[in-house]
Amino acid sequence: MSARPTARRVRVWSNMMQAEMPAARPGIAQAVDELDIGALGRALWRKKRWIIGLALAAASLAFAAAKLVTPLYKSEARVLLETRENIFLRSEAEKLSDRSALVDPEAVTSQVQLVLSRDLAGEVIKKLKLGERPEFDPVLRGLSRVKLYLAHLGLMKDPMAETPEERVLKSYFDRLVAYPVDRSRVIAIEFQSENPDLAAQAANAVAQSYLVLQQSAKQEQSRAASRWLAGEIEPLRKKVAEAESKVEQYRASTNLFVGTNNTTLSNQQLGDVNAQLSSARAQKADAEAKARIIRESLRNGARSNSPISSIPN
Repeated sequence: MSARPTARRVRVWSNMMQAEMPAARPGIAQAVDELDIGALGRALWRKKRWIIGLALAAASLAFAAAKLVTPLYKSEARVLLETRENIFLRSEAEKLSDRSALVDPEAVTSQVQLVLSRDLAGEVIKKLKLGERPEFDPVLRGLSRVKLYLAHLGLMKDPMAETPEERVLKSYFDRLVAYPVDRSRVIAIEFQSENPDLAAQAANAVAQSYLVLQQSAKQEQSRAASRWLAGEIEPLRKKVAEAESKVEQYRASTNLFVGTNNTTLSNQQLGDVNAQLSSARAQKADAEAKARIIRESLRNGARSNSPISSIPN
């Protein structure tokens, strides 16, 4: 049994000696450099039990890991950004300038950060009751002894050291992804969950909560604009009243109300209208008189030309 290892050592030593010797014969050096496929196959065949065992062990571990890992389903929702800012909240220079309706990339990135905000996350968690699901709060499933031992050793963070809100928020943000779509004003919202229905509901809930938040912000802008306009209208009304008072005072001081014969403009205008009315009435009476004379003449002429009128009585 001990002769075989000795033969191997001698063979290896002889190969090392041949490698260190200068290449005097090219044929021998080429034979040494070539790989002996047969010897390699025989060596692998002798170790077939170890190779098959390791392969089966690796396959078993992979199968066990695949069974232990819970599959996650991903759902996606997309939101289109629109520019509907209130014109009253712009500066005078922005009102006069022709601004483009496109949203710059910085604005889109800012809206993405708003989608990932904690306030919006709190609304979605409250709406879907994620805090009651063990998927988002691992403490509800119970901690294994391995996790407790690792947490005791400091190799992993103890979940019990965090509040339930922090644990749910951490799981929520681990499953939420939001990013802007290239060369567009669209924000993609992706959410992963063990339940496919919950993944779809969460993605839609995030998009809806974001839209509600945007609508509330726009309504607040409109209310702020209304308050600003209400504050601006009252001083303008006072300025108009003061301007009208000054105009009246100027007219009175410069006798703009006095017309000819020391009469006011209103009386003078009324007199002119009455004169025009009297003239119109006189013209009407004259025309009626002329029309009556013409009718009588026509009537008399018709009687004189009739055959009955020529017969003597």
